[in-house]
Amino acid sequence: MSDQQTSQRTLTDEELFRRRKKSLLTRRAVRLAPAVACAALGLAYILAAALNGYDILIGMQGVVSDACLVALVATGATFIFSSGSFDLSLGSNMLISAIVGGLVCKQTENLFAAVAVCIAVAVSLSVLNSVLASFFNLPVFIMTIVMMNVYSSVATLMITLFGTNAKISVPMRLVRDLNTTSFRIILLAVFEIFCCFLFYFTKLGRKERFLGGNPVCARLSGIGAKKLTVLSFALAGIGIGLAAFAMIVETPTISSSSGSAVGMNMLIALVFGGMDMNGGPESKMYSALLGAFSMAFLDSFMNIYVTGSWYLQIVKGILFVTVVALFSIGNRSRILRREVNMKNRILKTVSIMLFSAFMLSLLSACQKGGNKGNTDEQKSLKIGVLREDDTSDEARTWEEYLKTVGKELNMTFDFTTTNSSSSEVSAINTYASKGYDAILLFSDDDFVASVETATNKKMYILSPTGHPTEEQYDQIKDNEFYLGSVAPLEDTEYKAGYDMAKYFVEEKDQTAFTVFGGATLYGSTMHINRLTGMLSYLCEDPSTSYDGAKKRDELYGKVAGQSLDPAKFKSDKYKISGYMDGFAFDDAFSTKLTNSLTSGGKCILTVGAGGVVTKIAYGITSANPSVGKILVGGIDAITSEYASDFDLGYAYDCGKYASSMAPALILIVNAVNGSRLTAADGNAPRVGSGYWIAKSKEELENMLKADNATDGYCFGKKVIERYRGCTFAEFEKLCMADYETAKMVRDE
Repeated sequence: MSDQQTSQRTLTDEELFRRRKKSLLTRRAVRLAPAVACAALGLAYILAAALNGYDILIGMQGVVSDACLVALVATGATFIFSSGSFDLSLGSNMLISAIVGGLVCKQTENLFAAVAVCIAVAVSLSVLNSVLASFFNLPVFIMTIVMMNVYSSVATLMITLFGTNAKISVPMRLVRDLNTTSFRIILLAVFEIFCCFLFYFTKLGRKERFLGGNPVCARLSGIGAKKLTVLSFALAGIGIGLAAFAMIVETPTISSSSGSAVGMNMLIALVFGGMDMNGGPESKMYSALLGAFSMAFLDSFMNIYVTGSWYLQIVKGILFVTVVALFSIGNRSRILRREVNMKNRILKTVSIMLFSAFMLSLLSACQKGGNKGNTDEQKSLKIGVLREDDTSDEARTWEEYLKTVGKELNMTFDFTTTNSSSSEVSAINTYASKGYDAILLFSDDDFVASVETATNKKMYILSPTGHPTEEQYDQIKDNEFYLGSVAPLEDTEYKAGYDMAKYFVEEKDQTAFTVFGGATLYGSTMHINRLTGMLSYLCEDPSTSYDGAKKRDELYGKVAGQSLDPAKFKSDKYKISGYMDGFAFDDAFSTKLTNSLTSGGKCILTVGAGGVVTKIAYGITSANPSVGKILVGGIDAITSEYASDFDLGYAYDCGKYASSMAPALILIVNAVNGSRLTAADGNAPRVGSGYWIAKSKEELENMLKADNATDGYCFGKKVIERYRGCTFAEFEKLCMADYETAKMVRDE
């Protein structure tokens, strides 16, 4: 061989060495990227929180709370994904498990029974998925989508059958002692160690990765793919069951929206954590943990600078697609790599244990963190507002009031839109880390859990638009940080429906009606009382009854949780030609309304959404002039949106007004100044509030002129300051003020 050939071979060997070294470094960098990203996001959050004056310790508690459910589900799901399978129904599975576990916990008051049932149900549903996918050869993707919808429907049905007001509540006293950061970390650490042991130190883990990496070779090697898949889904079910129990502990009120985002967040967490979604030898058990905490840090970081979940979901979606694309580029060869040696496996497990121990030590030390100083010395009050509705005219009117009057009173308001009990708790934790003083709770997915969370962070909390149930009130009435609720009581709601029916009969000479019952079918006591009031007035006629009932209590029992049946309405004087409920204003709704109008029910009595019903009815009559003129009455709100509806047939508007928010501010101001208002028994008050009633467009416009940001509110800064240190009797009188009384209070 010549010298030239030897030189070329040497250069070639050197080049191959450099390439191999570069490839090795690249693989190591890719493996470390998720951990580095998690650390970077954590550091970014801590720095941002410190620079903005937030309580970092409280913030870290929120991070663990947000990460716990996702990490539990994703850790168990790693067994499924590593073997090359797929499941999108994990979130719905968790919801059903939580419902059954919650019912058992409520009946037995035994937490061990609850956690056992949660795991048993979750494992059973997971195994069902695997049986359908493995033994019946159904496409996994299609199967999991179908089962996700089936489980969601079953959960909704269970809540409707066994719940109250579309919710299932577990007494907070049963789970209060477990609702701590330490419990969440211990639960997560134990399950993570258990899964790591199975995944890295047993034949099961090796078979899982072998099956995911090369299914053909795995089968030829004697690995039973179907049995292994069933076992993978069963192990995932354990994580789902633990997550269901953790959700019960954190938010003991379960609704159909509970945990709704867990399924998708689980997928995002696995990708963020560096999990190969195709499974195989590169699958990592700790990916779920890294990804869950990365997402939690990202959530907390973004909450410092932006408000609203939509922004966060957009960012998550962009990062999800980006990470998947980066992992896909140039690395699609399915070459089996040698198993890592025992030393590396031990290091991985020890790393998880050290990480858990670190978090436990840090967060155990901050259990008493977040106590605020003397609020009397604070020059400005910061108040967080949690709401489910941020688009209606009523919501915008209240927001404008709070911002306008708050500025005059040196109060800062921040608004967060929530859609579940877990998002409420997360938002309260975020406000606590920002040093907020109080929470206005417009949403009520889990009243008790929200109050408990605020109390743990030494924040005042109250509801300015709704009351807790009797069961909920008994759990929070003596809480020093719960300031009470201000909203129309059941008698007020009943009278609102009664007076509206009376107006159309006695002043508009109406005898044939179409009735809209809103959420009566779903157990809304507010709508049930309004509908009962309408029927009660009509049944005062001697010939009139509904299903044999004439009195208030009897009528309430006939319509509560049911759809009104016009055939059961018997009268020689009145007629109910049609009834609709629910809020799906679709073609089916329009068809029912058209049939009722053409049958003579041109006076429409609504328990809510009167403006929407008016617009739909106006469209129907415009297309069918023979129907004639309509009259619509609604119990909605005194806002500008309804002024234009009077031109379309809206004839009676009963509702809350902008200054309805004043009593909530009075409660906060008095509590901060050391003169907290309480009921006669010393507990947090449940105060009734009154409605304003407009019977014409002119009356409504006059009310709007008397209560707005430009011309001044009826209950503005002057009135709120006047009620600083007021008696409870004076406060109750203010809350029940009608329009004329409100003007008198303003002009005093």
